[in-house]
Amino acid sequence: MTSNAFALKSQMIPLTVIEFTSNDEQAFEQQIAQKVATSPALFDRMPAILGLDELEPVTESLVQKLLFIIRKNNILPIALRGSDTLQSLAQKLDLAWIPPGRKKLQKQAQKAKASIEANESSEKSGEGIENTPSPKIEEAVASTPTEQLELSSPEASSVEDTPEAPPADSRSSEVLIQNTHIPAKVISTPVRSGQQIYAKDTDLIILSQVGQGAEVIADGNIHIYGTLRGRAIAGASGNQQARIFCQSLQAELVSIAGIYKVSDDLPSDQLGQSCQVGLKENNLHIDTL
Repeated sequence: MTSNAFALKSQMIPLTVIEFTSNDEQAFEQQIAQKVATSPALFDRMPAILGLDELEPVTESLVQKLLFIIRKNNILPIALRGSDTLQSLAQKLDLAWIPPGRKKLQKQAQKAKASIEANESSEKSGEGIENTPSPKIEEAVASTPTEQLELSSPEASSVEDTPEAPPADSRSSEVLIQNTHIPAKVISTPVRSGQQIYAKDTDLIILSQVGQGAEVIADGNIHIYGTLRGRAIAGASGNQQARIFCQSLQAELVSIAGIYKVSDDLPSDQLGQSCQVGLKENNLHIDTL
C-alpha cells in the first residue's frame, strides 16, 4: 500500500490586508505607488487580501480597477474580504472570499441598534413621551469591545479635558518630542519560518534568532541579538538613516529604505559575522562589528 501523497494542516500564516477606506481608485493608485517606492523589496510579489468591508457600494468595475493597480505594483491579490455579496464576484475573478472581520460585524450591530433606538425615540417623541433611549440597547452598545476601545482612545477624549497647550518655546518643543516617542518593539522569542514582525514608526529588537523564511520589518532600526537567516527590512517607511545590526549574518535579504541585497550578493567573508547594515551614498554597505 502506498503512503499518503499529502497531508492537510492548519497554519497561522501572516498576510497583508489592504484596507480600503475610499472608492477613489485614483488616490489609491497614487498612494500605493508611493508606498511601494519606499520599500520595493517588501512588496515584491507580496500576497495581499483586499479589505472591502468599509466600501459602499462595491461594484465589479471598482474591484477590477483596484486589482489592476495592485498587480501593476507587483503585489499578488489572493482574496476579497467583505460581505457575502462578494462571493460570486470573487469566484468570477478566481479569488478566494473571506467574510468581514469581527470589528466590521460589531459596527454593523451597533448601527442596527442605533437605528432601532432612533425609531423608538421618534415614536415616543411623537406620543409626547420623554425621549429616553432603551436601557437594554444602551447597555448592549456600551458593552461591546469596539465601544470600549473607542472610549479609551485619545481621539475619544473630551475637548474640555484636554490641557491648555503651553507657550511655543524651546522647552515645550522638548516636552512634545518626549511625549511622542514610541518605545522600541521587543521580541524575546525566535522568529520562525512564515512569521512576519513589523515595528511601525519605531525600532525592532529581536532577542533571539530570525529563522529562514521569516521576515522582520521596522520603520526604524532593527537589532537582532542572534542569527539572521530570514529577511530584515529596516527604514520601511523611507528612513535612509536606519540600520540593521545582527550577531550572525546569514540573511536571505537585507534592505534599508527599499535598497536591498539578497543572499547571493552578501560578501562571503562577512557571512556568519557580527555585522551592521546601512546606507552610504545611496548604496547598501555591510560592515563587520
